[in-house]
Amino acid sequence: MKSKLVIAGLLVIIAGLLYKFVIAGDTHPTPNVRIAIELPAAARAQLLSEMRDYELGVQQIVQGLVKDDKQQIEGAAIPVGSKALKRIPLTTMAKLPYEYKQAEIGMHRDFDRIAIMAHQGKDAKTIQLKLADSMNRCISCHASYELPPPPPAK
Repeated sequence: MKSKLVIAGLLVIIAGLLYKFVIAGDTHPTPNVRIAIELPAAARAQLLSEMRDYELGVQQIVQGLVKDDKQQIEGAAIPVGSKALKRIPLTTMAKLPYEYKQAEIGMHRDFDRIAIMAHQGKDAKTIQLKLADSMNRCISCHASYELPPPPPAK
């Protein structure tokens, strides 16, 4: 009987940790209706740098679409595809809410698809539609979340 209580207690603790690190993340509501994701300064800086990389990738893809340069499109999409997820430490991922993680992973997969589409020689309009769909993920995420700077060290 005692071992069943210990096992039950451990399961509750594990469930709580899974919820905290996989589902909830380190968040709190803000007055502007967005959800603040609390991150240490280095993790915040890294995520913001990743976002700038996405913007650069999008700009280079758009430029490739204008020139109908499939190699440029593919070359711009690959670095911000799924491989980029490996640069985000697990400790940072644990602090991100589940919905944010879903959007992040989906966006990286979208860039993978854009690279594949360009490699296959799909027409610019088809690639542009995929890019527009991916940008909707960005817009939705930025409307839902913010990365406030950490409080100053005491």
